[in-house]
Amino acid sequence: MSNEEVIRPLSLVEGIRRRPAMYVVNTEAIGLHALAYEILEDSVAEIASGFGTRVTVTLHDDGSIEVEDDGRPIAKRRVSENGDKTLLETAFTKFDVIFAPSPRGMRIWRIRGGGSHGIGFVVVNALSEWLVVYVGDGMTTSQLRFARGLVAEDLRQTPSNWSGCRFHFKPDPEVFRSIEFSLDLLRSRLRDLAALVSLARIELVDRRHNTSEVFSFPDGTSGLVQLLNCNQSPCYEQPISFTHATDIFRLDVAFQHSHATRSQVSTFVNAIQTIEGGSHWTGFKSGLTRAVNQSLRDLGRTPVSNGSALLNGLTACVAIWVDDPTFEGPTRTRFQYAAIEGTVESLVYHAVKDYLSKHPSVLEAIVIRTRSKNLSNRRT
Repeated sequence: MSNEEVIRPLSLVEGIRRRPAMYVVNTEAIGLHALAYEILEDSVAEIASGFGTRVTVTLHDDGSIEVEDDGRPIAKRRVSENGDKTLLETAFTKFDVIFAPSPRGMRIWRIRGGGSHGIGFVVVNALSEWLVVYVGDGMTTSQLRFARGLVAEDLRQTPSNWSGCRFHFKPDPEVFRSIEFSLDLLRSRLRDLAALVSLARIELVDRRHNTSEVFSFPDGTSGLVQLLNCNQSPCYEQPISFTHATDIFRLDVAFQHSHATRSQVSTFVNAIQTIEGGSHWTGFKSGLTRAVNQSLRDLGRTPVSNGSALLNGLTACVAIWVDDPTFEGPTRTRFQYAAIEGTVESLVYHAVKDYLSKHPSVLEAIVIRTRSKNLSNRRT
């Protein structure tokens, strides 16, 4: 038998299902939850772009998960060359519509660039036993059902005054070792997203145990830091926080020292948690050290000799948003970009130094905290 006879090109869906780890890291818990995060991040992106305020995530008894938002509907106009496919169908079956402007009609750099390499709808669909998407435009609700990545039923439309999108899917047990979603993992992710996008109100409903909770942080990352420090005896009353935004870059910083024996540091790039840090975290540490030491010099005092001492009891959230971020490795746990490091360092230095000049008691509290010894630090 010749090589030509044994080579068979795979369809898009076959390729994803044959090598799912290429898209969602693995077929364990990380990969399973990546499916939920992909859909969730699209809904939160709508809020970040100024459309809608609410997202509801529901866990069902059959192992399926549902994400509903009040953002703009995905367009149903026909987009293929011969007019036989709608954008709604194409968004869940083709890669190119995801790399182009969003199916909802705008470019979302604040959230996009994460998850399954930014091709979420297609991958979620291909790795689900079934997926149903509902789109409401205030006049009709359209429903399209897929099975293992392929259209299973024709588009249905019914009169309705509901507006928004709802995605309901069940991960495929033929792909994943377990399809049971972890309430703790989802809770942590929803909490972070609600803090990063302060306009969001995210509700988590667990039909399996008849529980529900709401995540909302009107004060953004500052509110998250306060929550994490509420039982840790903060060294000063309010977190130090600031935001810097341009058309191509955004930085959100919030931090507060406490008397806890461990630090709690969360860093994000486009809402992806970078648990190994990277350029943004290094820039933050350098900027903080410079600001504290220069503030002490301005007062004729001795600078802090060991910058790592400033991490004692530190609770911090450092988040940046950039176009097309580059990560180290497929798990995207570390962000490396030298230019960003310098930018973050400069912004942190000027913002923190200005704050400390106006709040000398906070500077004193930080200096006292640096004198604590034998404290262990961990990233969260």
